[in-house]
Amino acid sequence: MNQQEQIARIQQNQADVRAFVAEQHELSQAATTAAWKLVTFGFLAGAALFGAGAVFMRLIG
Repeated sequence: MNQQEQIARIQQNQADVRAFVAEQHELSQAATTAAWKLVTFGFLAGAALFGAGAVFMRLIG
């Protein structure tokens, strides 16, 4: 394998690594966003249920 082939192979490997890192970064951001959405909606659902319970107790009690 001559020097030009080695350089081409190294450059291809570097491009593959850059593409893999970019893909992993996007997946990580998507997972983080999904987790925060879940937390936020869970909090809102809990607050809504608490409010509904308070209204129900006020009507009944």
